[in-house]
Amino acid sequence: VDAPTVWIQDETWMKNAYGITLDDLKGARCYGGLDLASGIDINAFCLYFPKFRMIGDKWISPVLWWFWIPKAMVQTETFDYTEWVEAGFITPTDGVFENVIDHKKVAFDISELPKLYNIEAIAFDQRLAYHGVVQDLGIVFGTSEDEQYIQGLFPFTQSMPNVSLATKALEAEVTNCQLDHLGNPVARWMMGNVVLKKDAIGQVMPDKQKSAFKIDGIAALVNAKAIDLRKEDTSMYSSAVEAI
Repeated sequence: VDAPTVWIQDETWMKNAYGITLDDLKGARCYGGLDLASGIDINAFCLYFPKFRMIGDKWISPVLWWFWIPKAMVQTETFDYTEWVEAGFITPTDGVFENVIDHKKVAFDISELPKLYNIEAIAFDQRLAYHGVVQDLGIVFGTSEDEQYIQGLFPFTQSMPNVSLATKALEAEVTNCQLDHLGNPVARWMMGNVVLKKDAIGQVMPDKQKSAFKIDGIAALVNAKAIDLRKEDTSMYSSAVEAI
């Protein structure tokens, strides 16, 4: 109970590749997952495209990722992200303080994505989300009349009961090779850092082996998958009501 075990092996993860391209995904329906870490750590956002394309006998769901890190944290004693920064997989931010993430940059980059993709909803962990990113995104996605609820942006608490269903669903999808990670090396590294934490009643959630091993991109994907499951449940309920 409460002991972490290895989640998904790299060999399995790398089988989730089908040659889907960025051009293929333009205008496609998707859900976003946002994982905002502390101000001196990696921040992650992903777009999950549910059942985008039938390949063989499987529906394939591609995923795109974006990562940001403070400029001063690109190369540290713990890890060197220089190669991924130079390749464009991680964006360094250089706001007022080089060792603190520029949340304005994060919000701006995400706000540009609806021009390319049909983002229906974004799930975020509200623990660290109220320092400006979510509020700035509210300007893009629209707010309600009282401006207290941001349309399309859903707080998603990272507790084991809340995360377990999405984690299990994602595990089944990856194990059955129904994802396409488009070869993102940062996401691959983060998946390799994930262990599975379990409780006494079989609930699970992703965890990291050590503080230096990041899993932010996978946490963002679990958030996006949770929105997909919620939308599927709503759709099924609506269909049942119509049938009655």
